[in-house]
Amino acid sequence: MKTGVMIVALFALLSACATSPSGASRSAAPASPGETPGGTWVGTISGLDMATASGLAEAPARLTLDRDGSWTLTSSGGFAATGAVRRAGAGLLLDGTVTSGDPMTVGRTVSFVLKPRGPGALSGDAETFFQGHRIDAGIGLRLVTWGA
Repeated sequence: MKTGVMIVALFALLSACATSPSGASRSAAPASPGETPGGTWVGTISGLDMATASGLAEAPARLTLDRDGSWTLTSSGGFAATGAVRRAGAGLLLDGTVTSGDPMTVGRTVSFVLKPRGPGALSGDAETFFQGHRIDAGIGLRLVTWGA
């Protein structure tokens, strides 16, 4: 009986999650000019979806956050994306569009959810592209230049 109640509760929870509108957790307001922590951050994007025949791949990442609320991220293979920063609690939401790289991905959307991880460090989740395929990955960055 106890197991049956737990299964019903689990299905109810999963149903509620499945019927939530897409992007519901991304309802933060756009960052105002001067509110974004401007600077240049470098690190890597990696994840299980980035596996190749030679193992897991890590793509270098360079993120520039501008105080006007915009961002630019560049990576290997000529990949570049730009967009707008949104504040979400202690973190940042970066929604944007691929501007260069694989012709199959240019114009497609990407997003990054970043949270502070100690002084001068950001990490989080990335919804981006690898070898032309949309992937979910992790991103880790460290501050190299403050105040862009």
